[in-house]
Amino acid sequence: MMVRRSQRIRQGYSLVEMAVALPTIGILTVGMCSAVLLTVRAIPQDGSVITASVETARALEQLERDLRCALTVIKRDGKEIIFTVPDRNGDAQPETIRYWWSGVVGSPFLRRFNSSEDEIIVGQTEYLQLDYTIQPRVTNRLQETTTTSDPFLLASFESWPSITPTIKEFYVDSTDWIATTFELPTTVPKNYSRLRFTSVEVYGRRNLVSGQVRINVCRVNSSREPRTTLPLGTTTSISPSILPTSYTWIRTTLNNDVIATDGSRVFSIVFSGSTSFSPMRVRYLTSDTAPSNVHPTARWTDDSGGEWGPDASDLHKNDVMFRIFGVYETLKVEVIPETKQHIQSVRVQLRSNTNKSINIDTTIGLLNLPEATQINAPSAN
Repeated sequence: MMVRRSQRIRQGYSLVEMAVALPTIGILTVGMCSAVLLTVRAIPQDGSVITASVETARALEQLERDLRCALTVIKRDGKEIIFTVPDRNGDAQPETIRYWWSGVVGSPFLRRFNSSEDEIIVGQTEYLQLDYTIQPRVTNRLQETTTTSDPFLLASFESWPSITPTIKEFYVDSTDWIATTFELPTTVPKNYSRLRFTSVEVYGRRNLVSGQVRINVCRVNSSREPRTTLPLGTTTSISPSILPTSYTWIRTTLNNDVIATDGSRVFSIVFSGSTSFSPMRVRYLTSDTAPSNVHPTARWTDDSGGEWGPDASDLHKNDVMFRIFGVYETLKVEVIPETKQHIQSVRVQLRSNTNKSINIDTTIGLLNLPEATQINAPSAN
């Protein structure tokens, strides 16, 4: 027969085990208390060295981040600086930042971003001084000078020297047009920047009191035919009722926007009518012995500019009697060196009157070297 032993249930720790465990627990408790104490001491306290260091670092970081990117300086003195920085809020406009101290001991050193509320950088400030290192820089500025001539006779034709021409009339209407092509004289410089035709005279008379007489100054093509689709300015229109009934010089003021700007030297004056009835007659001269080197030449068309006559061999033989006046402009560009003062860096000296550990003395370089505005009177210390 098998006999079972009764099993004993353990009710606690022995004296030896307790003697060994208690010292170990004490050591662990001391260590944990030390760790907690160190953690508590690491938390910044008002007026502590750690708090001062954090405030100093934050003030320096904010100042440097803003000042380094300054684009323009609006105002500056020993206690205040207002400047702009590149866009930071996505509106494509520069931001305006202001740093200042009232000069009253104990008042805060403040920052304002655009029109937002003031932000305290250093709570109680004893001293602030901003000093600026100014650096001269030479830049080149382009200076443009425009000179305008007095109105003068640009071109004309009245007769050929020593030649007795045949006098002819041209009846101007809506399809029959007459033009005179002319070249600028040498008195107009080759480098003119603008040319404005101010008035024109033609030797003519009234025909019928109907419609309008139209006058255009136009560019010409390679065959020296008027390019009527490219008038230089607005068409000038006159009523035939104001024209004389007998042949004389008729003067008409051209619209002021008749301007050539590409250096061209050959142009054409075109006389046309608005109706099938001719409101105007224009006199022109013709001669087989006319000199071929005279540039004013008469052109005419009977299909509203579709085809121009006369033939090339007869161009020099016909000329409209005319005068045209105008002014020219010349543009002179000069490089003018300019010396301007720019801010290279800002020295910041700042002390707190409650925490002597806040003592900033640093120089911040300005990357964009903004132009130095006139210094304002410094605030009182």
